[in-house]
Amino acid sequence: MALLTAMIKSLTAALFVLVALALPGQAATFSMKRGLNLDQWVTWPGEDQWGDAKAILPYPEWRKFLGENDLKALKDAGFDFLRMPVDP
Repeated sequence: MALLTAMIKSLTAALFVLVALALPGQAATFSMKRGLNLDQWVTWPGEDQWGDAKAILPYPEWRKFLGENDLKALKDAGFDFLRMPVDP
């Protein structure tokens, strides 16, 4: 009898978990309108190409960093999101 009670409790708990997972999640209310891709700041040539002017000169901003004031200026310019590509 104790085994049956434990099994019923376990199945009930599993059912509650499945019901909770089946409920629709809350969708984000943020809608992206105007964005900017930051790949110019994070896509750099390989370290072995740093001495090659052809690899570096087209991307002079590769040595720069984005600071708080830069992000504020982007927001003031009307950008409401930034896309940050990540290379795993």
